[in-house]
Amino acid sequence: MKLIFHISFFLLVILCTVSPANDNFYAYHTKVQHSATDYFGKFADIIVVLGPDQQLEFTRRTGNQPLWRTNNDTYLVDDLYPGRDQDFEFFYNYVRLIENSNDKIVVHWRYIPDIQTLERANREKNPLEPHGFLGVVHELFTIYPDGKVEREIKEAAGTTIQEWKRGNLAIRQTITLKKDGIEHGKVDWGR
Repeated sequence: MKLIFHISFFLLVILCTVSPANDNFYAYHTKVQHSATDYFGKFADIIVVLGPDQQLEFTRRTGNQPLWRTNNDTYLVDDLYPGRDQDFEFFYNYVRLIENSNDKIVVHWRYIPDIQTLERANREKNPLEPHGFLGVVHELFTIYPDGKVEREIKEAAGTTIQEWKRGNLAIRQTITLKKDGIEHGKVDWGR
């Protein structure tokens, strides 16, 4: 009897330890149906849940541009590269879940705004040479349970590794996700 009590208590402690502190704030990889001929892997998209009927979606339906979905409507996060080429085959465009904790969730979105220039550069040079891979953009979204999002964007066109490491070239923006939409803060263009 004493042994059963100890085992039950031990299992209860384990269950309490591994259960999430905030079950209304979490992220997961999934596959949102993109098209009838969807050949991408089963973990191509990311959903960030911020409460009942509230989620920030990074899916191939929007080219991974974040979409805020509430029970009332959907809203796209501002695209700071509005003329960017669409990567319909997702050769250069992907999202990754970097951190998923009770305090914050970090999503990395990588894309090429000018695919034609990249492909021309790769035809003219050795594609294995790093100088042929031009114009990649990295966006990091740090998402907090209260709906605050810190957005950091780094573009690798015309930069040196020293500038990249210093971080002064990063574009920054604070976004607030609300039940009735998105509040886009002022963009700090860096440099």
